[in-house]
Amino acid sequence: MLRTDEVLSAKPLGEDGFSTGSSKVVIYTSEGCPWCARTKQYLKSKGVSFKEINVSKNPSAIQDMIRVSGQTGTPVTVIKGQAVVGFDTARLDALLG
Repeated sequence: MLRTDEVLSAKPLGEDGFSTGSSKVVIYTSEGCPWCARTKQYLKSKGVSFKEINVSKNPSAIQDMIRVSGQTGTPVTVIKGQAVVGFDTARLDALLG
């Protein structure tokens, strides 16, 4: 199981770094992660559409998640080239504008 107790942090991503494709918000999640569920519910309550990548079901995505966040814990939410690790409503709101 992935750790969910990582320190909350955010790191900027390079222009040639992670691409979210057509989604402006991407959230990396894992099975049984309560903070992932809370983050998804929070984004939905704000009317934010997002692309979910479940690293439990897609192990190759773990390396992408680590590359964009520098962390192994979930959730990792990527907004406007910024990675937010953990459930941090203040940081999410600031990036969502």
